[in-house]
Amino acid sequence: MKGLFIMSDTFACMFKDIKAILVYYPSAIIIGFGLTILFILIHKKEHWRLGKGRTVIAFLFFSYVIMVLYITYFSREPGSRIGIDLQIFGTWGQRAQSKAYFLENILLFIPFGCCFPIVWRRMRNPFFLLLTAGVISVSIELSQYITRRGYCQIDDVITNIFGAFIGCLIYWTAYFILSKVIRNG
Repeated sequence: MKGLFIMSDTFACMFKDIKAILVYYPSAIIIGFGLTILFILIHKKEHWRLGKGRTVIAFLFFSYVIMVLYITYFSREPGSRIGIDLQIFGTWGQRAQSKAYFLENILLFIPFGCCFPIVWRRMRNPFFLLLTAGVISVSIELSQYITRRGYCQIDDVITNIFGAFIGCLIYWTAYFILSKVIRNG
């Protein structure tokens, strides 16, 4: 029974955290729209065919990237946090909030794994996708550490890569289902 209580507290913390960052969403949409227009112009120049679905996914992906930047960097005061934690599962603590942060880091990179392979075909290779997720996550952690906007934690890198992996599985599952429907339909 205690486990259910902790999980409900964890989800309540996650809901509160997600609600708090929604304030950044309107500007992420505006910037994402501008980046999508740039994306379309670049692809037209190169004579690539863009489907409407891919354009919508590009818009969602660019808006998502801006949200990640707000969440992990710009929403924090410089000098507000300092520290390095290289203990694996060190953030999965006893408190509901620490569990929420752990799960939020997984959720944060699921859209990366789902959308990036559609926007950039090279990322359909799971190895490149997960390597890129790792490099981006390490870059976020290092920039947070250098500017003291966040703790540099190995858990964040691991959970971000795991989230990208889940997103990659979702992408490939949808890809195989849609390709079967199109072939049979």
